[in-house]
Amino acid sequence: MLISYNLLKELISFDLSPDEFEQSLTMLGIEVESITNLKDKYKNFISAHIIEVNPHPDADKFTICRANIGKEETQVICGAPNVKAGQKVIIGLPGSILPRNNQLLERRSIRNVESSGIICSLWELDLGDDHSGIWILDDNIEPGISLSELKFNDDVIMEIGITPNRADCLSHFGIAREISALIGKPFDKREIKFSDVTNSSKQQYQVIIEDIDKCQRYSARIIRGVSNSQSPEWLILCLVSLGFRPVNTIVDITNYVLITTGQPLHAFDLERLNGVKVIMKPADDGQKFITLDEKERILDNDMLMICDETKSIAIGGIMGGQNSEISLETQNILLESAYFDPRNIRRTAKKLGISSEASYRFERGVDPDGIIYASDLASSMIQSICGGIIEEPIIDCYPKKIENNWSKLRYDRTRKLIGCNISNNQILDIIEKLNFETRNHSNGGFEFKAPSYRVEISEEIDAIEEVARLYNYDNIPSDFSSTIDFRTGEVPNQLKIPQLRQEIRRFLVPKGFVEILTQNQTHPRFAKLFNPSPIFISNPLGEELSVMRTSLIPSILKTIALNINFGSKNLRLFEIGKVFIKDTQNLNTVIPNVLEKEHLVIAISGSSEPNHWSREQNSADYYDIKGIVEELIDYFKLDNFIKFESSSNSEMFTKQCQTLIYKDTQIAYFGMVNKNILNIFEVEADIYLVNLDLSEIYKIVVPEPVYIPVSAFPKVARDLAFLVDSSITSEELKQAIRLAGGEFLQSLEVFDVYKGENIETNMKSIAFSIYFQSKERTLTDADIQPAISNIEKSLYEKYKAVLRKA
Repeated sequence: MLISYNLLKELISFDLSPDEFEQSLTMLGIEVESITNLKDKYKNFISAHIIEVNPHPDADKFTICRANIGKEETQVICGAPNVKAGQKVIIGLPGSILPRNNQLLERRSIRNVESSGIICSLWELDLGDDHSGIWILDDNIEPGISLSELKFNDDVIMEIGITPNRADCLSHFGIAREISALIGKPFDKREIKFSDVTNSSKQQYQVIIEDIDKCQRYSARIIRGVSNSQSPEWLILCLVSLGFRPVNTIVDITNYVLITTGQPLHAFDLERLNGVKVIMKPADDGQKFITLDEKERILDNDMLMICDETKSIAIGGIMGGQNSEISLETQNILLESAYFDPRNIRRTAKKLGISSEASYRFERGVDPDGIIYASDLASSMIQSICGGIIEEPIIDCYPKKIENNWSKLRYDRTRKLIGCNISNNQILDIIEKLNFETRNHSNGGFEFKAPSYRVEISEEIDAIEEVARLYNYDNIPSDFSSTIDFRTGEVPNQLKIPQLRQEIRRFLVPKGFVEILTQNQTHPRFAKLFNPSPIFISNPLGEELSVMRTSLIPSILKTIALNINFGSKNLRLFEIGKVFIKDTQNLNTVIPNVLEKEHLVIAISGSSEPNHWSREQNSADYYDIKGIVEELIDYFKLDNFIKFESSSNSEMFTKQCQTLIYKDTQIAYFGMVNKNILNIFEVEADIYLVNLDLSEIYKIVVPEPVYIPVSAFPKVARDLAFLVDSSITSEELKQAIRLAGGEFLQSLEVFDVYKGENIETNMKSIAFSIYFQSKERTLTDADIQPAISNIEKSLYEKYKAVLRKA
């Protein structure tokens, strides 16, 4: 933001030089990014009186001008069509630098005629967009006066960087208040007087706020009979020097009040409004609206619109509409001064890609109590420059007053945090210099309430920071000592690092997997794929990071898509991270009503193994991801707790998918990702993925390993093939065989699955190798046959499985 040193001195009397002023602002926590001294910027640009204008002998488009520049005369070649003898102009002498393009002016010859500088246009001086001709000054201007002194009183323009929490400093009033608190001199607002008002109106206008969450206060003032035109020169030069583009007097005045008070205003052409109501209400989804920049915007129902009785006329707090803009023909205006919800303005501006001077301030928070003053100041200026009659009283709709809360400030706490022995009186004096209200004073402290323009002050720590800031950080002694707490204590269970987490990394990394780390925030569209009600963030950086993630799958799929686009197609990735869902069970969560769960997601894409000349390259398939899951379960000795089941998760996976069950609860699912999901993330490859709820895994208590002596007796193997319905899984048969296999059953595995010739269409053959062994003796057929018979009987009763004969 640009501020004028001279404009500040009009608001508050101070003796600080520009350099001292810069140092003071820096000490107050306001960064001065650059300083432009207009005396240096416009050095050697002086007023001149053109005495004589003659045609150039060798160039039809040029004239030779003789001009008085004060103590002497000079000759300048000029190509402007509007140059005439007797005019007062600005001449740039040799050695000066044109502000517009940083061109050094030198004495030079043009077609054999010497020229000592140029006669300047507003464009060349960086004071406007008009480069059609030279800038003609008033006739009463004396020659030989520097441009900086003549038009800017040798002003100094400073560019300051304001942090998002200091919305109160986005104006000259705000900076003046800071200087007032620093030097102890009062800052007085300008006195406002209206010369011509009326208390009667032909039509009594109404302000109706339908959405008080998005618009807490709205005022409207009617001014009739104005004569709009180009702004006076002082106003144009003031706005241009502070980075604004002049439009017309009424619009320029609203911008001038904006940079002075920090309150955005908007003027509507009253004759272009229908009816006598101004209504604040949400836009319709998909509504189209043309803003002042002539662009069509697509709106949604989260955006606030300013409307008359038949149409929308502005996007509240962002930008006005082309259908109600002020023109040079405007005679009656409705002047808006309002307070809009900062969060809604921020979201709307982000969605529409608009960053206006108004939205920049509204989204940080304006002074709700300064709305009427800003409207009065603008109305007074409009009346004094454009004429007109102001209708009283102002229409002010303020359904629910916005007030800062009372908070307690403790003297000892303030001294402890600041780190120096500042007295009670000094603390109180600083707080009162900042215009805080105080009450209930005691030896221990007092209660305070911040002024309405300090929207960021709400707690004791905020006020303590203000005390430190005004006390001057340079006055706080440096202390490089530290205190180490050697006490030991139990870390809360919710914050303990699970030992299994690191073990999972040690398991996956040697198998060629690479760990990724992604953000906890994501786009609502991705979060809703896994939970219809994600947790929204109150102050997001943008819509793409506006909700807490409900699954790790979108993150890993986006990472895969990015890597594939960069040519890395053979991927083995995993991530361990938190997902966030709403707590519907009233659990004792770290963050109230937010349930955090730790998940593991593993994904495979491309080749199943690294390329090598000695073997054929094979693409990863379902059995690769299933193998990783089985190895993981076996590695952590979880096979006695977890069972596999077929899945019907057709939205996420193809038919090749399964789930893991622990105590009747689904804790994982894995398989080949559905093409519809891959298309959302623009992934053009087959992806095999497992998503595991580690929070449930951490709950499983695995018994300590027990040594079992190796049997000295041989194993006995039996191969059994069963004909079963195609819907029956091998895992279901395995569980049944284990239960029916008896005391000598040691292990079993599937060695063949067959469908086809000699097998009914809806049937399949699953063959098992089953191993029996005793610790005490060698087994005989008499020991094993009862187990085989029991297995056959059990599988038939449960699954109608029939032993397949050779």
